[in-house]
Amino acid sequence: MGRIDPNDPEYERKLHQSMKKIWVYCEECKEKYCLANPCIHHLPDGIKYDIRRKAYNKKVKESLSVDDTSRQKKL
Repeated sequence: MGRIDPNDPEYERKLHQSMKKIWVYCEECKEKYCLANPCIHHLPDGIKYDIRRKAYNKKVKESLSVDDTSRQKKL
């Protein structure tokens, strides 16, 4: 009843629903996240999460390489 049976055809859905109820605090983000949608610092291994991790790393690299033109003096 309350247990999740891995042989059940609804296993993925039930597992995802139970993971939505578990909240954890991330020290790096300074906010809470649920296990169904983990923060970027706590992503598990897997292709789906590798894509998300690569997109985050690309975004960080681009933000570091962009020159801030607002500091330049006008001539």
